[in-house]
Amino acid sequence: MIYLLSILLILKNENDLSNIKEYSNHFKKEISQKEIVTFLINTNITLKATYECYQGIINSLKYKDFNKFLNIINHPNYLISDKMKRALILYKENLSILKTLLNMTLTMELLKELTI
Repeated sequence: MIYLLSILLILKNENDLSNIKEYSNHFKKEISQKEIVTFLINTNITLKATYECYQGIINSLKYKDFNKFLNIINHPNYLISDKMKRALILYKENLSILKTLLNMTLTMELLKELTI
């Protein structure tokens, strides 16, 4: 169960992790979600590099920062996992589709604002 919870925390946007400390049976102390993720990613350099890459991608897409997204996929940390390397290749192969989708989202948001 702790394994599944740890995975869910690692996949969560880092900006949404709680700083509120709660007692953890696994850690035998009060600890926040941010502290758990920090502890976990610091156990392995590949995990940490992959986590940071993943967080950069999800936040660049969330905030529609295509230049940041391009920078991440074109200049990855060499320590990221092989699966993340394959994911970045897929992103590169589908850049035109991703850019179109991002532009469509921005256009729809602009239209939504104009009609309010």
